[in-house]
Amino acid sequence: MAQPQALGDTYRQQPLLSYIVVAHNHGQCICRCLDSILSQEMKYSYEIIVGDDRSSDNTWTILEDYKSRYPDLFTIYRVNSDDCNPLSLSDRASYNRGCAYKLVRGKYYAEVDGDDFLLPGDTYQKQIELLEEHPDCWLCMQNMAVVGADKPFDTAKRWFSNSQLKNLEIISGEYYISHPTLFSQHQSFVYRRNCNKSPIELLGLDYEDTTVTLFHLQFGNIIYLNQSGYQYISYPGGINRLLSEDDRMVRLALLQLEHMLYFPKFSRLIFKASLPELNHLLKVTNERKLQLTTETYRSLSRYKGFAFRYYGKEKHNMLELCRIKIARFLLSLMNRYQLTANIWIDLSERVLL
Repeated sequence: MAQPQALGDTYRQQPLLSYIVVAHNHGQCICRCLDSILSQEMKYSYEIIVGDDRSSDNTWTILEDYKSRYPDLFTIYRVNSDDCNPLSLSDRASYNRGCAYKLVRGKYYAEVDGDDFLLPGDTYQKQIELLEEHPDCWLCMQNMAVVGADKPFDTAKRWFSNSQLKNLEIISGEYYISHPTLFSQHQSFVYRRNCNKSPIELLGLDYEDTTVTLFHLQFGNIIYLNQSGYQYISYPGGINRLLSEDDRMVRLALLQLEHMLYFPKFSRLIFKASLPELNHLLKVTNERKLQLTTETYRSLSRYKGFAFRYYGKEKHNMLELCRIKIARFLLSLMNRYQLTANIWIDLSERVLL
């Protein structure tokens, strides 16, 4: 087992844990976030990397103050996500996280949103220790707490019930993908950093949520810690909640196809897990005309494959309309009769991609 670095070591040496914090106009809550990180029970060396994206309030001034008080702990930077020519609002946060990841030096890293905060305790210390003890695990997942933005914090609920997972249970990537009810926000994980393969090179602007989790599952298992150390604030005005019903349906269904393109190792498992969602999308597509925004059309334009081309534009030729009907018939048949043999999945991939 690797020997952890003590908190008393010089911070400019290799930290064991890197916290990535992304902020945008978080002047009213960023202190709560950063103070909660600093107050963690942590006996290992760590660093805090904070990216401020285009804030027009006092966020940057606050970050400069923290940097001046904790020069060996903090790395701060400013980024303008307009530089990445974002295709959607999600791209902006991904770009900020990606810029932060390039600065990470830790053996492990965790992601924190500037409007969330960490609960008092030693959750992150325990997550590190579990990863040190289990070299076959590349992710340690905690049972994060979730509360609505308009609710008192003491009403927060844990992401998983006690019946879903056992404490210290080890979950393979195959099992995790095959059981969508186990999916958690990326903030619940401490990741083991792969020094030879960067998620930025593969994912680019898609560096977020389930996608970055699947990236790490390529290399090892998840170990679960039934302890809450992250307070996730669920906002009614969050990016996904601002989408129309049609935009959300298309993006979430095609997200599964994106994952299949990125992670061919898991493509059949991902397809099996996403079959009901894809089948529903195709059913609605054949029943009525979808009302999609320009942003959704643009967000799909970066991917190659029939389904992305079809939903990435408003008008379709006769061949495309016939092909989408074939896809609908095929997935409906598979969904109804639970046809999940490889031959059926391979055929569906050929039609959709």
